[in-house]
Amino acid sequence: MNFTYLTDESEKSLAPFFAPVTLSALWKGVLIVAGLFLIFNPWEDVRKFFTQQKVPLLFFELFTATLIINAYINLRCGRGEMVERRYLHPDRFKHEIATFEKEQNFFLYGLIEFVLHTLFLICPFLPFLIVAASFSGVSLTTFAKACSVVFTASLLCRIMGFLIYLFRGRISAFGHVLARLFLSIFLFVTILATPSINPILILYDLNSGSHRITTALQDMGLVGRHAYGTYLLTMLAAMLFLVIITQLLVRHAIKKEETT
Repeated sequence: MNFTYLTDESEKSLAPFFAPVTLSALWKGVLIVAGLFLIFNPWEDVRKFFTQQKVPLLFFELFTATLIINAYINLRCGRGEMVERRYLHPDRFKHEIATFEKEQNFFLYGLIEFVLHTLFLICPFLPFLIVAASFSGVSLTTFAKACSVVFTASLLCRIMGFLIYLFRGRISAFGHVLARLFLSIFLFVTILATPSINPILILYDLNSGSHRITTALQDMGLVGRHAYGTYLLTMLAAMLFLVIITQLLVRHAIKKEETT
């Protein structure tokens, strides 16, 4: 198996794991979550929450921040934006070099890379998420579900970013706008349009305690009684569809390259 994406930081690599640009964005994201942890942590009021049969929202707040940060970073990685600036200069538009991900079987290279890199990008946030879960009193099962929400949403954005790259390249201004538009619709517009697949609402629903929170959301029609299951099945189906489309596009690009 070829692990070029672990070591190669050239223009041929779509989003190197340890590229300075990627690590810098990741570090800034971790600092944001750390700051939110300090701001929203109830500290001495934790006992009051539980004696009043209420639940701190720290779990929801930190998981939501982690979700948005990772979705954004993965979308940019999928488009190939997380590389040195000289690779994104407009002068290179007509001479953009095809990446390894576009030249190799997607199932055997790109998809494995996307899964591993998405997991890698989530790991630095885990200490804060674990502490937030303990403060909010959530179960291990609920914590695992919330992590899966962050992972699936981030991976979906990664694949979508790559699809946009395949259609428009990594330098296209239209592709840049289209990627941000997708992210905005997926994370925010779906709160009202299709709430059952909105990851932020699912995280809110999973927040510990949550009989009051869940009942309120159900009364408003924002989530169903099987919200997490509906979300997960929808995400898996969407990713399967996008992966198949991506594989076909990559195969077409490979055959086109072989015939020229």
